[in-house]
Amino acid sequence: MIRTKHIEKRMNQRGITKSMIQIVEEFGSTNGDKLIIDRKECLSAFNHYKKLFQASQKMINNGGLVLVNDEGVQITTYRLEKTKGYRK
Repeated sequence: MIRTKHIEKRMNQRGITKSMIQIVEEFGSTNGDKLIIDRKECLSAFNHYKKLFQASQKMINNGGLVLVNDEGVQITTYRLEKTKGYRK
């Protein structure tokens, strides 16, 4: 989405980061032309990202993860062995 000079200035003045804006876009509720995220929705976003963080840590510890799919169908998955060191 395009940002105006006005929003960039206000974000800097108010200590609002691009990451915060992304969270509002993903978890906020629409009210007319506004997106609003309240304390409850912020907590929901926090818990969502906490779970993603924990899952990422597990995958890092296992050396990665492989998901095999074909034409949009997930077929199988397995841990990437640390010793193989697969790189794209």
